[in-house]
Amino acid sequence: MRSIVDQRAQAASGFSASQMYRAFGTLRKAGLLRMPRAAIGERPYYLVGLTELGQAAYRWYFRREPVPQESDKLLALHQNAHHAFLILETERQLKAAGFEVIRYPVPLQVEGLGEYRPDLEAVYDGQRLYVEAERGTYKNPQDRVLKWQKAVKAGHGELWISVPRKHEGERVLSDVRKHVGASVKIHLLVVEDYIVGRTVPTGLRVWRD
Repeated sequence: MRSIVDQRAQAASGFSASQMYRAFGTLRKAGLLRMPRAAIGERPYYLVGLTELGQAAYRWYFRREPVPQESDKLLALHQNAHHAFLILETERQLKAAGFEVIRYPVPLQVEGLGEYRPDLEAVYDGQRLYVEAERGTYKNPQDRVLKWQKAVKAGHGELWISVPRKHEGERVLSDVRKHVGASVKIHLLVVEDYIVGRTVPTGLRVWRD
């Protein structure tokens, strides 16, 4: 459970990592925290949020309302904890690379295709990217075709896709090319490359072409 503890949480609380992960475990067992598990490769991560009981305990103890639960908002918008965490880690890496990132982009109206909601919107040096976070797990081919068509048109012929690992990127590339052709320019951010203490390149160099 150490992976749920980052340096910011330790700095804010003044606790060591071992104290923090023990506290999270205790609160989860007491029913105060929900912690859906996500993973990139073999490494576990958790989206942490207060349960209804946890929110009630917060109100009683602090005499104020808890902040809106970011984990609940993410899980309501996206497929599952794995997808939500991939989006959060993509956002973190893009910010480390110098991008301005919008976590909840305003949906776009794509001419002839309808509404398009990218997973993230990122801006660097005046260039605006619409980013899709993909794990290579697909169910409805018709939905996939329409999604990629919208993304290509919104991105003016380019796609910006984050994937957990290289082999999932290869699966995503195959899916995209099958649905929208080989002429589309695809940029990949392989999240595993920079997830644990590795230096994130600046700007567009974070993307693989």
